[in-house]
Amino acid sequence: MRVVYIALDPLKYPRIKKIAYALQKIKNIEFDVMIPKFRFVWRGGWIGRFLFAVVNYFAVLLQVFFVRADFFLVANCPDILVIPLVLRRKRYILEYRSPWAIEVEDEFGSGPWVRLTAFFERFALEHAWIVTLTTSRLIERVR
Repeated sequence: MRVVYIALDPLKYPRIKKIAYALQKIKNIEFDVMIPKFRFVWRGGWIGRFLFAVVNYFAVLLQVFFVRADFFLVANCPDILVIPLVLRRKRYILEYRSPWAIEVEDEFGSGPWVRLTAFFERFALEHAWIVTLTTSRLIERVR
C-alpha cells in the first residue's frame, strides 16, 4: 500500500519524519511525501502575494491530481489541496491543524476571500474519510 503525504510546504513539518518512522514498522506500506515542484515567491504588496498564492495553489493542485497512491494524508492549510482527491474519489485523512479562513483573515482582512476559504475548509472536512485534530479547541469548529 502506498501512502502519500500532501502539503503546500512539507519540508517545514518535522512531524512527517515521525509519521514515516511509525509507518516503516508496518509491512507492505510505502510512505512518500509529495514535494511541490514549483514555488513562486513575491516580495511586495498584498496583491502580488495574493496572485502568486493563486499561481502556487494551481501548480500544486495539478501535481496532486497526478499523484498515484492508495491513501493520502493531507495537511489542511490550504484546504483547497483536497479538490483533486475529491474529484478522483480518493480517501484521505485530513490533518486539521489550523483553520485556513482564520489565517486568510489575519493576512488579508475580512472580505470575500475569507468566505471562499471557509467554503473550502467545510468542503475538505465534509469529504474527509478521517479528520485528525491537534487540540480539543478545534472540535467545535469541526462540528
